[in-house]
Amino acid sequence: MGEVVCLPVAHLTGQMAQVERLGEAVCLPVVHLTGQMAQVERLGEAVCLPVVHLTGQMAQVEKLGGGCLPPPKPPPRIFVAKKGGAVGREPMMELDHVAVAGETLAAAQAHVEAALEVSLQQGGEHDVFFTHNMLLGLEEGLYLEAIAINPDGAVPKRARWFDLDRFSGAARLSNWICRCSDLDATLAALPDGFGAPVSLQRGDLRWRMAVPESGILPYDNCAPALIEWEGAVHPAARLDQKGCRMTGLTVRHPQAAELAQLLAPHLRGALVAFEAGSSGLEARFDVAGQARVLR
Repeated sequence: MGEVVCLPVAHLTGQMAQVERLGEAVCLPVVHLTGQMAQVERLGEAVCLPVVHLTGQMAQVEKLGGGCLPPPKPPPRIFVAKKGGAVGREPMMELDHVAVAGETLAAAQAHVEAALEVSLQQGGEHDVFFTHNMLLGLEEGLYLEAIAINPDGAVPKRARWFDLDRFSGAARLSNWICRCSDLDATLAALPDGFGAPVSLQRGDLRWRMAVPESGILPYDNCAPALIEWEGAVHPAARLDQKGCRMTGLTVRHPQAAELAQLLAPHLRGALVAFEAGSSGLEARFDVAGQARVLR
């Protein structure tokens, strides 16, 4: 019990309510940490964990009786580009939108509309990967897309994004996409596997998307796809608002704790949580005051 975990408090959720807040740190006894949280960085006599996405595994903590002082605030972490480029502060990412894939666009659209009881609006077609989509505007600058291979499109010269070449079965929530202001720096700060930038456009929308050569994202497609919008135009601003607000996104994977730790230095916001289990995503919504779930 002599060793403690010192955590910043900026993004703690209600699950962490029974903790003692001292200054800018939360102090928890190490005895309650599980094996999945073993890979932590030990600084002096304290264990410092990224806290943006702690899950229910940390809910049962013991409030310290006193005497725990927060460690000195560490300097910003530094990253070096994998190809020997710039050195700087770790780049950030935040949730941009979620994608529901289907064997057909009609199947993906029907799945969303049945779960949320709202109608989607027309999206468009994508060059390079030859897919098409339907869209739903969400509050707080987010949106949802239903996406599928365009049967009238050409055969791409590379694997399609979102692993759509291998998609089969019922339509489902398949991917979450994070926007970043500097895609190259973000990719440089992450392990290989998140893909290489591909330039895309639809009408006057222009963006760069990191797409793996295989089309398969790390952690069985449970890692986020990364996007950088170019210019001031963002699709969410153009979509009709139908009273839909995303209240949470759970990423489930057998190695969820490892994925959470990998993303914690970069991922902003409190919507996304990670949970050990079979691979898959679950999004929760408030739709005109009614709770809805999309899987």
